Amino acid sequence: MAIKEPPEEPEPDEVEDGAGEADEVNWKILWQTNCPPKIRIFLCRIMHNILPTNVNLAKKMEDRLVKDCPYCGMEETIHHRFLECQWSLRMWQSSLWCDRYNYADGESMEKWLNHVITTANPDTAGGISSLLWLLWNERNNRQLNGERLDEAVIAQKA
Repeated sequence: MAIKEPPEEPEPDEVEDGAGEADEVNWKILWQTNCPPKIRIFLCRIMHNILPTNVNLAKKMEDRLVKDCPYCGMEETIHHRFLECQWSLRMWQSSLWCDRYNYADGESMEKWLNHVITTANPDTAGGISSLLWLLWNERNNRQLNGERLDEAVIAQKA
């Protein structure tokens, strides 16, 4: 019987900026967010930086995959997918929460999301969480099936 070595810890520069900040999250408030349980689990995956973005998948596949965003060609991190990509920004601008929950440059996705869930009422936090979910599902439809929904439809669903 062979003894397995424990997995190696990633080098500090291998971990996406903001990873590990989930320790500061108010998990009780996150779980009280007014949205379906699957979206709450999705939020936890965001907070722990374990969504299968192209950058995260490329790390697991030893950089054999393309890291680019399917919309703009930049590296697709969780932060980029939801807060920086021009396509996602258009979705935010057409939402009800555009002015109230602006992303601040340099702020990590985890800090921004934690701010939203701790300062918004449960219904607003649920709406923002639903928009994040819709953005992720639209990204998956485009990447995996080549389909693309109209931006107005996505904003209206949220």
